[in-house]
Amino acid sequence: MGLHTLDAHTARRHIVIQRSIEGGCDCGAVRYRLASPPMFVHCCHCTLCQRHSGTAFAMNAVIESDRVHSLGEVRRHPADKNANDGETVVVVRCAACLGLLWSHHPGYGETVALIYAGTLDRAADFPPGAHCFVRSKHPWVGIPDDVPAAEAFYDMDACWPLAAKQRLDAALAGSPRKPWTPKG
Repeated sequence: MGLHTLDAHTARRHIVIQRSIEGGCDCGAVRYRLASPPMFVHCCHCTLCQRHSGTAFAMNAVIESDRVHSLGEVRRHPADKNANDGETVVVVRCAACLGLLWSHHPGYGETVALIYAGTLDRAADFPPGAHCFVRSKHPWVGIPDDVPAAEAFYDMDACWPLAAKQRLDAALAGSPRKPWTPKG
């Protein structure tokens, strides 16, 4: 079934891609390919994501780290502590231009990567299935009525498709990590 046959609501939650999924940094020194579509895509409006992205929110494509294949030198940097849980987010940047490519959230550990969707060659193919931390959202940012939005983190059980939840469970199997949910 092609993406064009799905209604907008379904397409946001069930990503169907038939071409390779690639992306990279601004200078071109790092290119990456995803071995599968992401499990889920969300927009995060927390202040840390605003700072990292340099704009009103970050659009994150959640995928198993072992499905991200990169060429070129990357550098891992511990970022600011997340205001919601006090743990450090690790960001991965191009070693040449320092362009932000993906991050590892402490709630998922190293087994899951949050690809900054704007670095994908065809980012428009990956509409968000939810918005989180809209309590920090800039008032001029609009969210479509048919996309779930949460003041803090969204309810993964309600937003994620079953197949995506199963992939996440498999990625976290044997890990002390559980899918991240904010305190308070």
